[in-house]
Amino acid sequence: TELTRALGEMPFEAPSVIHRSVIAMNLYVDDLVLAKLPFTQALIQLLDEDGVPQVATTSEYGIALLQRLAKPVYDLLRLLTLNKNRQRQRIDDLLPEWDTIQQEAQLVDQNVCETAGLALDAFQYCSRWSFAQMLRLMQEHVSLGFELQLYHQDELDAVYWYWNYLVSARLHVVSLQLDHRAQLEKEKLVVALEQEREKDKRRGGKKKGGKGSKKKYSAAEEAALAPRQKSEEEMLLILQRLASRGVFQYAVALRKLGLLEEPTLEFTTREARFNHRFSSFRGIVQPSFLEFSSFLRSSSSETDQAPAVLEAAEACFRQTKDMVDVFLPLLGSERERAELTSLKKVSVFNIVSIARLKRAGYKAQSTSVDFSDHKHTPKVSTAV
Repeated sequence: TELTRALGEMPFEAPSVIHRSVIAMNLYVDDLVLAKLPFTQALIQLLDEDGVPQVATTSEYGIALLQRLAKPVYDLLRLLTLNKNRQRQRIDDLLPEWDTIQQEAQLVDQNVCETAGLALDAFQYCSRWSFAQMLRLMQEHVSLGFELQLYHQDELDAVYWYWNYLVSARLHVVSLQLDHRAQLEKEKLVVALEQEREKDKRRGGKKKGGKGSKKKYSAAEEAALAPRQKSEEEMLLILQRLASRGVFQYAVALRKLGLLEEPTLEFTTREARFNHRFSSFRGIVQPSFLEFSSFLRSSSSETDQAPAVLEAAEACFRQTKDMVDVFLPLLGSERERAELTSLKKVSVFNIVSIARLKRAGYKAQSTSVDFSDHKHTPKVSTAV
């Protein structure tokens, strides 16, 4: 996890292909990650951090899955050493492979359930982990389109609608993973505390929490047993979900007002273009592919009145701004703090832009989209 974050924070627009190649060559040397940590051990640690119990990774099916994961996980790390154009192309190749891994992960979960005599849906931790990796790849595929400026202004509503779907699904899965990991840690702590008290009791010592004791647990123990706080990943996903929802609604309102620049499509249609944009996702079993008809129903259900949709978009941007103020002091990464500051700036700009459009009676000459401040969330302005 730390290696992935470190690679993701490196400014790969600046280093040459030689620098990136040197990094890639040293990722995996003699079955060791960075020539230090055995790759299998690193995989087990990664799965454990993401809430996959050891009962799964130590089973016969789990060991086979670990061996199967070596190349795909290395490819995920190697992906971060490529330039943006090649990253997107490489993701197209990785998606079918991770779709297969999802099916193999389901077999591991089913084997654990059958061995333990559980219902087949009672243990889904490997499936959930592989699903989270798939969602991360799909989200990255769409977000690279923003960074590479592949999308036309007329596609904003469709692209952000699909991206919001992926972000929401990933947030749900990540939260489940972290909840399970926190629950396991609490259970281990409770067992350790009970064992320690039992030892004290046998030695004739005073049992914590016994008669005359005011507290059952120490302050540190109570903090460990308290409900978990949101992780940095969850915070960022929450903000991405709010911001993407706001841009989607803003674009829907502008389309209703006739303020989105719509190109003349002589040899294609909006539906064909939509299917082409997300064609890499069509063959994936989970998550299921979203059809253009679903997008039309979703955008039309945003009410027929553009002013009401603009109000909803403004509310999303205000929530984004407020949540940035809450999350910003909790983040330790300088890169993530800078990203949140930029997101707040963009949210404030869009709030002001919507207010100006309302004061102008929802009339404007043109609309412009600017990604200069935040690579995934644009400033949308109208020339009123």
